Amino acid sequence: MGDVVYAARKLAPSNLGWFHRTRETLGEASGRERAININRDVFADWFPDLDPDSEDPIEINTRFLDGASGHAHEIRTVRRTIRLQGGGKNWRLAGDAIPGELYDVREHDLLLMAFDRSTSTLSFIVLKGVNQPTRPVGPVEQAAYSQASAVLGPDNRSMWIIPVERAGKIIDIAKTVYDNAGDVLMQYKSMAESWRSDLSSSGYAVVQNVDDRLLLALFAKRFLILTGLSGSGKTLLARSFLRWCAAKPEQYAVVAVGANWTSNEHVLGYADALNENRYVRTKVLDVLMRAADDPEQPYFVILDEMNLSHVERYFADFLSAIESPQEPIHLHGDAKPRNGVPGQLSNLPPNLFVIGTVNVDETTYMFSPKVLDRANVIEFRTSVEAMQAFLGIAKPATSPIENKGSAFGNVLVEAHQKKVSPADLPEAVRNPAAAEILLLFNLLAEEELEFGFRSAHEIARYFWFAFEAKQPATDAARNEALATALDHQVLQKILPRIHGARKRVEPLLLKLRSYCQEAHEWEPAGIKNLTDLNAAIAASKGAAQAAATEEVTATPFLPLSHRKIERMLTKLKSTGFVSFAEG
Repeated sequence: MGDVVYAARKLAPSNLGWFHRTRETLGEASGRERAININRDVFADWFPDLDPDSEDPIEINTRFLDGASGHAHEIRTVRRTIRLQGGGKNWRLAGDAIPGELYDVREHDLLLMAFDRSTSTLSFIVLKGVNQPTRPVGPVEQAAYSQASAVLGPDNRSMWIIPVERAGKIIDIAKTVYDNAGDVLMQYKSMAESWRSDLSSSGYAVVQNVDDRLLLALFAKRFLILTGLSGSGKTLLARSFLRWCAAKPEQYAVVAVGANWTSNEHVLGYADALNENRYVRTKVLDVLMRAADDPEQPYFVILDEMNLSHVERYFADFLSAIESPQEPIHLHGDAKPRNGVPGQLSNLPPNLFVIGTVNVDETTYMFSPKVLDRANVIEFRTSVEAMQAFLGIAKPATSPIENKGSAFGNVLVEAHQKKVSPADLPEAVRNPAAAEILLLFNLLAEEELEFGFRSAHEIARYFWFAFEAKQPATDAARNEALATALDHQVLQKILPRIHGARKRVEPLLLKLRSYCQEAHEWEPAGIKNLTDLNAAIAASKGAAQAAATEEVTATPFLPLSHRKIERMLTKLKSTGFVSFAEG
């Protein structure tokens, strides 16, 4: 069971006074009440562990769209209280009236709510119903109200508890009125919780939070590389996600890359030179064309053992199209279609996601920096605990994963198309996040391995979706979420860029090791202990390898990245050369 649960309320006359604009327009007709009734079934769903006999007031956070003119896309957070009133019969959400012109509500309007049990945070939006002379409602919102009401069905004392699957449909309806309704109603956290729970129930042994990291990486970018030991679960995890997220098998294809793939014909097919009406199609092309015809749902391609051939030889068109989504993809030179295949596609469908799996041995090829720069790279390693669980006699009960997350498919598509910048991060961590990206840039620039604007942008996107998927409610929780996301991005975006001989890469690895080891103290202005952090990093530059790999007693600030750097340094010492995949 996830932390995010959904409910709805049909507003009663006694609820209207909770909205300041309604009080201005209706006057005394809005009533004297300044609260929203919460029936006991919904209240019990929000607080399942609360003593049913408790009468103590409960402090919660509330999140809602700013109702002021010109600020409809901004989300406000206000502390409020739920307390027993009416002689102890009813729980009511009280507090100052909701301000802003947006909230000119009437009886029977819908209050759509998402409650996060882990942080006691209530998020809500309003869908207005009937158009009235004193309160006009546009046709789009009227249609959304009717559709949402139909999905909700019969009410229980003017309230509904909404299953997650049905909540997704209602959020989609609300997006026709408010484009950021999904952000307000915590759709990314709901999706992350459902994926994590369903994957665990399927029997997959998760190591190093690869379930969360895979989803966040796909939120941030539609090209993902999974690397690691053969048989460590890379393809299984990718297949599990596809089966979970897709509504039907036609939405994905698993394609084994061959050592003879030397051109894009193996990916996009080719025109038959002996038959002017025939086009030799591929699994990838079929999925690509289905994606173009169904833009609201995600489509996936898994390229299994992607580096059995030189990636640039067969995948160059895709690499270019991922970064230039408006560029056409050429297929053949004929004016008319061949076998239903046009001469070109207008673009790479924005709802197409590519996951590549990578094994490293003497039969495979190294990835070039331009490939790694376009993806998050997640390494799979098998832990002792996971191996012990696998070898155990008693196997846990499992459940199928097929289609369980299909209601979230459009959320993934929307995530890729969402415009996100560092300025969109929560205010408390906005400057620290930017300062960390700049610090990493400077560290790599000193060794002439700096990254570009694309990588900085994608790191910031990963940070944003990490916060959306966690919804931290306190400064301490926000700092923890930023530290975890930073660890992921050093591991998945920075370290894969590093490969080469000891003389070239050892100084950088030593500095990054110190960067990951030392504590980072953040304040709203940036990194509070930046001077001390820079001094520790500078001191490590000339450190001997022996000193760099000695036992460290303190827990590293970025543990996953620190552990990987230690392995890379050990490999560098024994062979004189290292790459991310081999370290």
